[in-house]
Amino acid sequence: MITKIIYEQQGVSDQEVEVISLLFNDYDEVAEGDIIAEIETSKTVVEILASSKGLIKNSVELNSTIQAGDIIAIIGDSAEEIDGEKDKEVKLDVSEKIEKSISAKALKIAKSNNLTEDDLKKLNITSVEELNEHIKSDMSDNSSSLNQDFFAQYTEQSSPKNKLSEIESLKLAQSKTLPCTCSILIEDFCIEAFSKKHNLYFNNIFPVLASICSDELMKYRNLNGFFHDNKKYIYEEVNIGFTLDADEYLQVPVVHNCEKLNSEELKNTFIELLTASITGKMTISMMSKPTFVISDLSAVGDCFFHTPLLAPYTSAILGTAIDKNTSRLSLTLTYDHQMSSGKEALLFLESIRTKLSI
Repeated sequence: MITKIIYEQQGVSDQEVEVISLLFNDYDEVAEGDIIAEIETSKTVVEILASSKGLIKNSVELNSTIQAGDIIAIIGDSAEEIDGEKDKEVKLDVSEKIEKSISAKALKIAKSNNLTEDDLKKLNITSVEELNEHIKSDMSDNSSSLNQDFFAQYTEQSSPKNKLSEIESLKLAQSKTLPCTCSILIEDFCIEAFSKKHNLYFNNIFPVLASICSDELMKYRNLNGFFHDNKKYIYEEVNIGFTLDADEYLQVPVVHNCEKLNSEELKNTFIELLTASITGKMTISMMSKPTFVISDLSAVGDCFFHTPLLAPYTSAILGTAIDKNTSRLSLTLTYDHQMSSGKEALLFLESIRTKLSI
């Protein structure tokens, strides 16, 4: 007798989940109640149990993304019986065929683009990939059909090629992520005293933050990687970039292999990169392969909060700002929810706050 083990949705946001472990190989013998797989949902890890004894054949792959109603495995009395069953993914059928569901990720992105669930159903869109294609196509159609007379009343100004390249890169990065933010405040923060204590360069706190972050990113690995094709990719090295506004576009010089540098070496590298930018000697290699970015406005002026955008092929960026009037330092982490969670983001920020206060 064939038994199908089917993933049942755990919560409203768990239509799509990830298979993080498969504990049996095809045609292994299992007993009723054995843990055969582990599924990572938005909140926890769920153990999938065998509902009968027999031989098992997995219907999903490790690290794959599945939806509610997908078959995880088939259990049968013999290999011949299992092979006789059509080995394909189907949706759970109670009394009638269930309509293909729209993924939670697609619904979230749709909401940010002023699209409702009904809109997605009319467009027959169920996945993030289909939604991104629709948004891209819609933007192209709208840009070509705008009334040019509307723009005639305004002064036109062309953007530099570097700025346009920056915009396109950031747009692409955001379209492939689920950006979330988490912020904390450090009260009674005096930048002058902090600068004197750490011998900072023009009160720029980047070297201290980068040194702390490089240590913490070795613990909170999901914040030092990127998400692609339903998989997490974690960087082995910690390359921390910092943002600079230069000639109407953003430069992001990178301190490479921060995990191998002491605080003095990190500070000297930062000053070298800053000098290269000021003197117009910045090279492509100096801005290559950031794995994490710090966007610091504290040296620019008073600011209560700063929430930056994710850079391409990163999973987190730290925004910092200081309000001298209230003696507050704010730390805001923008992170990709496909890679990490609010809990992880907050614990990361709390670790930074603790070390900054020492």
